Amino acid sequence: MNKLLLAMITMIVFLLFLMVNEPRKKVYMLESGLKLTKSLRPYLCKYQHKSFLANDSWRKDDTGHGTVMAETISRYMDPDRECLVIYKMYDGKPQQKAYLDALKMVADKGDATALVVAITDVTFDTSEVELYSRISKFSEIFVSSGNERKVLRKGKCDVFPACLKLLVKSPNFKVVGANVEGYNHGPLVDENHNPKVTIKGTTHDGTSISTARAAGEYLSSL
Repeated sequence: MNKLLLAMITMIVFLLFLMVNEPRKKVYMLESGLKLTKSLRPYLCKYQHKSFLANDSWRKDDTGHGTVMAETISRYMDPDRECLVIYKMYDGKPQQKAYLDALKMVADKGDATALVVAITDVTFDTSEVELYSRISKFSEIFVSSGNERKVLRKGKCDVFPACLKLLVKSPNFKVVGANVEGYNHGPLVDENHNPKVTIKGTTHDGTSISTARAAGEYLSSL
């Protein structure tokens, strides 16, 4: 009986380990949350998602942005190899403390294969440079150039986090723009991709989509 009980306990511990441990490559998304759909469920990592907003849930997508981003990038993913981690840090607009707390957690965990930050309206903070620099040592980073028709270049750059390209000295920090006119562009943009995607009959447009595509193509190349 004791041997049987020990075997059962061992099996339970092993199963719990499998549930908590996530062997797939992790893609972190700093987003507005996620509407958990049946189609996205296979692409989500286990038990690692988090909202950095008070009294909120990562499963609540306030703007729909996070869900569109996840739907876009998942088209390039193999759910047996990669999975998404959703870090919610805005509800209509980015919340600076939540954004920095989410970045710090990615940096501290050190297990990201890719980080996707498709926002362009956070306030510059010196701690961002250190955090992105840390993350770039183990992960590719994809940030959006933005949709304001601005030229991003040295001496005239006020779109963050894209303009951190001037301070984060790593080839793994990539600013992603669009392959058509009408979006932020210039010397600081590393890659240009299609800014449009149609999901369930609705077309979405912007460098956020370009950024999801860039991250997705990177994952496909691994």
